[in-house]
Amino acid sequence: MMHPIDIAPKQDEDHPTPPGGRGSGIWAVIGLVAIVALIVAATIAFSGGEVGQQQTPPPVDAPLDPGTG
Repeated sequence: MMHPIDIAPKQDEDHPTPPGGRGSGIWAVIGLVAIVALIVAATIAFSGGEVGQQQTPPPVDAPLDPGTG
């Protein structure tokens, strides 16, 4: 009985790699990186670019004029 690897066609000049074969993996990685970059850019744009920058209100316990009071 022959093993399936023995009867599989060889990948050489007579049997070229079909379209979408070996090079399609790199395009998938490039596509995923582009999608992640767009998500990060949209998050920064919609947050106003003020991530982690909260302004604290001035203290209200101190008198406005230190000489009167």
